[in-house]
Parts: sequence; C-alpha cells; structure tokens
Amino acid sequence: MASTQEQLQQLKRARGLARAHVTKKINRIRGLMNNPDNLSTIKDLLNELPNVLYVFQRAHNAYHSQICDENELHDSEQYGKAVELSVKELEHEMDSLVKQVQLNIERSFKGQHVSETQIRIQPEDSISNVSSRVSSRSNSMCSSTRSTSSAKAKAAAKKAALEAQAETLRRLHQLEIEELVLKQRKQELQLSREIAAAGAEQSVYEQVEAEELREFDPDPKSDTQTVPVSNQHRGGSKENGPKVNAMYEFPNTPINTTSTPRDESFRRIVEMQDRQSNALQHLIHQQQQGVMALTLPQPSMPIFSGNPIDYCYFIRSFEHLIESKTTSPSARLYYLIQHTSGSVQELMRSCLSMHEDKGYAEARKLLKKQYGQNYRIAAAHVQRLIEGPPI
Repeated sequence: MASTQEQLQQLKRARGLARAHVTKKINRIRGLMNNPDNLSTIKDLLNELPNVLYVFQRAHNAYHSQICDENELHDSEQYGKAVELSVKELEHEMDSLVKQVQLNIERSFKGQHVSETQIRIQPEDSISNVSSRVSSRSNSMCSSTRSTSSAKAKAAAKKAALEAQAETLRRLHQLEIEELVLKQRKQELQLSREIAAAGAEQSVYEQVEAEELREFDPDPKSDTQTVPVSNQHRGGSKENGPKVNAMYEFPNTPINTTSTPRDESFRRIVEMQDRQSNALQHLIHQQQQGVMALTLPQPSMPIFSGNPIDYCYFIRSFEHLIESKTTSPSARLYYLIQHTSGSVQELMRSCLSMHEDKGYAEARKLLKKQYGQNYRIAAAHVQRLIEGPPI
C-alpha cells in the first residue's frame, strides 16, 4: 500500500512538472507577442509547444488512470481541462495576432503596388485597366503568402509530431533497460539469500557432525586397544616358566559396515555445494542473456488498425515486447491503447472505466472477439485474394 501511494505521488509530481513546462512556454510566447519583430522566436516556441503539451498529456493520463476516489478523479479532470483551456486561449490570441499581421502586410503591399502602378500608367491606359491590374497583383501576393504560411505550419506540425514520437521511443527503450537491470538485481539478491541460507545450513551440519564424532569416539587419540595376555594364553604354565604379563595390541576395526551419521552429513554438504554451484551457473547464464539482449537491435511495435489479417502478428508482438516486460494490468491496457488506431483504439478506450484488474482482460477479449476469430481472419484472406491483382 505504501509503495502504491509513493508511486502515485511520483506520478503527480511528474504531472505538475510537465504543466510547469507548458505554462512557461505559454508565458514566454505571450511576452514576445507585444513586439512584431519577435515573430521568428514565437514561431520556434510554437513548434516546441506540441511536444511539451504531449509530455503533459502522457503524465496526466498516467496519474489519472491510477486514481480511484471520485473527488480526486473530478479534481484531476479539472486540472487537465485548465491546461487545455490555457492552450486554446493562446491559440485564439495567436490567430488574432496572425490576422493583424496579415492585414498589415496586405495594407503595406497594397500601398506599394498602387504607387508602382501609378508610375507605370500610360496615357492610353484607362482607369478600369489600371484598377484591375492592381487588384490582380494584390490578390496573387496574398494567396502566395497564405499558401506559404500553411505549408510552413504543416511542416512544423509534422516535425513536432516526429520529435515527440522519437522522444517517446527513447524513453520506452530506457524503461526497458531499467526493467532488465532491476530483474538482474532481483536475481542476484535471491541467489545471495540462497547462499546465506546454505552457509547457515552447512554450519549446522558441521556442528551436528562434531557432536556425533564426540559421542562415537570420546578419546580420539587412542587408535588401538590393549589386551592383557598371561602365560596361560601363550601355552605355558606357572611352574614351567616365569610369570609374564604381556600386552597384545589389536587395531580398532569397524564391525558395522553400514553408513554412519558422519557419512550422511558429508553427503548433504556435497549436495548443498552442488546446488550452490548450479544456482551460480544459472545466474551467470541469465546475465549473459541480458547483456546479449541489450546488443540486439530494438524491434518495432506495429500499430493495429483493425485488419484481421494482422491480428496474430500484432498479438504476438504485443505479448513479446510489452506484456512480458510489465505485470501491471493498467500499464498493459495503456500500451494496448497506444498501439491501436481508429475504431480499435476507441474500443480499447471503453475499458478504461473498468477496474484495472478487469480492464485489460476485457480489452483482450473484445479484441479477440472483434478481430481474432478464425472465420474473420479466413474471410479477410479470401477477400484479399478476390480483390487483389491477378496472379
């Protein structure tokens, strides 16, 4: 619970920082609008504004999707609408400024063309011919100015969209690398925990083994047994020979050939060392795979537009590139919406109102039902063969 609240606060701070960037751009543009000589700087700032606004929208959507309380949802919606309203007000002000500048340009061109026409008027020219000539030249100049401005605006918008897409892709790659490093650290921590547990187990076994050895061999220095032997055991008698009390030494030989607790402890220690070695080799292999994965070229995620023929390819790509790298259902649903378009995207957006644990599962079911049925895929292939070029 604490980690969820901390993550929510981080998303909220990221949204506030993104809004601060948007407000800073808007205030700077308004400060430059008072001087017509700043049109070039204003144009550059306007080209940067869509990228900043896109970053804010992403941060706002990420925070808004994690809220469950109705009051907080209402406040979050008002928060996002306030930023959109400020951007719309700036657009209205820019439209007024552009119209005023175009009007001034048309007036200046009109005065210049009239003066040039007056100089070129000949005695044989009539008043109607002169006025029509001035009007045609003025109209051509205005239309040329409008077409140039429209082309520049489209190019700037396209450039901003491409830059935003590149920034998003870069951040996605960085997030994937961070997730891979975090996974490796978790594996290392798990292995360290197993090694510590194995070390503790080994210490216990060694202690038990030492106690068992003390029980079975109280005097470890004595390796032989001494047995007193008299002359009678050697075949002599008391009368015929001297009294001799000899000592024969017999080595201690084990009588029971079954395994002892010492052998069992040694076997357990060997098995424990084998498990540690196997776990270490498994970790090294996973790290090598992770390093090799970083050196491979990054695959691209396709956008699914609703063609049943592309359904299987899209689902496999999504499961491999996105679903396998995050366990959060809300994050999976967000990425699913991001990589769809048209009616498919609207269908996926309809699942945002559900609980985060059910929304992603329901979105996958709807996607399968609408575009992944076998008869739909077969019909799409047949349609392609019928409408396609002859073989």
